[in-house]
Amino acid sequence: MPERAPRVLPSLLGYAAVFTVIAWPWLRAASHAIPVGPMLVAPADARLKTWVLAWVAHALVTPGAHLFDANVSYPAPAQLAGTEHLLSSQLLFAPVFWATQNALLAANAVVLVSYPLAALAMDRLLVALGCGRPAAVLGALTFALGPLRVPGNMQIVQYLNFYLPLVALALLRLRESPRAPAALRLAIVLGLALFSSYYAALMASVLCAIWSIAEWRRPGAGRARFALLTAGVALATFGALLLVSRPYFARPEAAAGETGLYTSDLGLLWEYRDVPGADAVRAALFGNGESFQSEMVHDSSFWARVTLAILRVLMVGWFGLVPLALAGLGLLALAARGSLGRALALRGLLVASVAGVLTLGPLQFLLYQPGTLPPLLASLVWPLRFFRVPFRFLVLTGFGTALLAAAGALLLSRGLAGQGLDEVSAQSLPIYDSVRSAAAAHGAGPLLELPLADRSGHGLEREAMLGSTRHWLPLVSGLTGYPAAHRDLLQSAIDRLPAAEAVHELVDMTHVRWLLLRPSAEWSDAGVREELLRLPEIEIVLERDGWALARVVCPPGRSDVFAAIAAGRVPN
Repeated sequence: MPERAPRVLPSLLGYAAVFTVIAWPWLRAASHAIPVGPMLVAPADARLKTWVLAWVAHALVTPGAHLFDANVSYPAPAQLAGTEHLLSSQLLFAPVFWATQNALLAANAVVLVSYPLAALAMDRLLVALGCGRPAAVLGALTFALGPLRVPGNMQIVQYLNFYLPLVALALLRLRESPRAPAALRLAIVLGLALFSSYYAALMASVLCAIWSIAEWRRPGAGRARFALLTAGVALATFGALLLVSRPYFARPEAAAGETGLYTSDLGLLWEYRDVPGADAVRAALFGNGESFQSEMVHDSSFWARVTLAILRVLMVGWFGLVPLALAGLGLLALAARGSLGRALALRGLLVASVAGVLTLGPLQFLLYQPGTLPPLLASLVWPLRFFRVPFRFLVLTGFGTALLAAAGALLLSRGLAGQGLDEVSAQSLPIYDSVRSAAAAHGAGPLLELPLADRSGHGLEREAMLGSTRHWLPLVSGLTGYPAAHRDLLQSAIDRLPAAEAVHELVDMTHVRWLLLRPSAEWSDAGVREELLRLPEIEIVLERDGWALARVVCPPGRSDVFAAIAAGRVPN
């Protein structure tokens, strides 16, 4: 008879101790830095996700604040709908953030805690399925340190994997006892997964469908009741998600049916040009400085390079050789009829195979040009093209391979701190506290932090978004997954600074009241900064550590422009 959830607290403490040791360099710097170096994980997204968590926590306790009317691209509405809401993560993030006012510390806490939680959840599932302690522990560690989780990174918050074994475990318990208490537990777990992120929601949904069928096929009474309760829970939780998701459906991109990877000619490969691992993928695919050409899809040697790139660069890089080898050995259990190993291997193989098909998106990621994908591949990835980074379904594949490798082992020497730590200055720079004090003394209002990019072209808007968690003034700038409708007009006016008419245009569009100017060394043309501060429309309030905070003293001239942007439209 399978072991039923013994000693949960000691197991949790044990896994917490293991991950404290592994992640110590990261843990020690959690208040002011994040790890860098994971393959194909964009560093700017780490700042975006931290800002999202902080904005949601702020909006939940601020009278008059509207959750989706985030403090970026002011005054455009519903700007949180340009990215994830990450609501479930507030269970941990919000208390830490409210207590410390440190968004980075709270976000790091969410991600770091996900490791022992993932191990514990997988441990409980494997024990419930009948595995002994050694197999459960090794399978749990394999899962917790699965694809896209080693080296550690802040984007993990967008695909927290511990929900997957919790959903499977809740379905298993519901099949054993198809009654209201078990259905309620499934509703809570599935609801938290769905509201964690839309990537997590889709992965949990796929797993829920696969696991529900597997549980329904198990011998025993109560099949019909199990099916009805599962369907009822799914309808209720998905209905709640659809209601909360209405601002996303109102986005201009959704209304226009633009659900492709990108609506410009830049493409994912261009955006990820500076992300760790992108060079290795390009070299494996093209080499010798080649670039993708449409006729390559008819070249068998090119597709051979694609296959090798996926196996050598991506699969090994994301999974690791040892987990892959153990998963391969786990396939041998398929020959053992009637055994627990065969049952685990069958479920693991099914989940990993379905998730593997969903990760065909990496080919689109690497090759996408309109009309050039092979028809079969295009038909497979089309339903998921709204999810612009489909390779994240490797997290679901990791669940399947952890089942296959439940008796395997994991090299714990792969440190979670990655290739170093990326210092996040916005969390500690004193200027943001000065902005809060100045706004309290002179009046709040929209703020524009300049420049938008440093001398090397590295974007600074995500850093400004994190800085805003220290003062919570509305930001005139800011970038989420989709730009605000008036972004081009805003960019045009900023590009024409320090012209006085550009200042007046910005005031008309956004009612900007404050300018926060970074030190001269960060501007590609420091003369723009100095001329801007000399304009009669600009009044310097304070200067600190090379930064300048100034008020914009000219009133708006065209109310219709502001009103159009506030309504989500592009003004005439």
